[in-house]
Amino acid sequence: MERHRTRCLTTLATLALLLSGCPDRPEIVEGDGATVSIPRGALVERVEIHVEIVDPPQEAPEDEVFVSDVYAFTPHGTTFAEPVTVTMPVNLDPELGPGLPLGLYRLGDENDAQWIGVPGAEFGEGVVVFQTSTFSWYAVTAAAEDVGDDDDSSGDDDSSGDDDTSGDDDTSGDDETSGDDDTSGDDDTSGDDDS
Repeated sequence: MERHRTRCLTTLATLALLLSGCPDRPEIVEGDGATVSIPRGALVERVEIHVEIVDPPQEAPEDEVFVSDVYAFTPHGTTFAEPVTVTMPVNLDPELGPGLPLGLYRLGDENDAQWIGVPGAEFGEGVVVFQTSTFSWYAVTAAAEDVGDDDDSSGDDDSSGDDDTSGDDDTSGDDETSGDDDTSGDDDTSGDDDS
């Protein structure tokens, strides 16, 4: 009888440990290529967490395009006593190259009309890592002009001639006909490179 009671208590203690998380390591939640590392004590009560790629509930911020999937970290509005660390993939076209200025944005809820910039995001090769104290929708963006969204004439798309009107002056120098947006190109010389 005593042996059975000891076995039951051991099983209950093991179950309690599993439900409360491992005391010396953060809990890792994965979904659709993203991960959330939740430190011990960050959640006051046990919450079932989900991470998934979703359709954007709102369009990208003005003059920006998504360069990652939009991720929903749920339950929305979950708050943490300590920040959690999130790692998300960034789906950049390899031809865009490193050094492209990127931004991380979030929505508070699906009715928000404006994405909010998330400070402190660190962009690496194909990923963004950031800390947050709340769950929401998150996405990475880049300036539409930097990515070549519709207005860029930096490659093969220009060869069709559909966007050009006769093209008489285009052969003498695209710098004058494309405007200030494409000729400056060095907007990120402000010293933001922390490499």
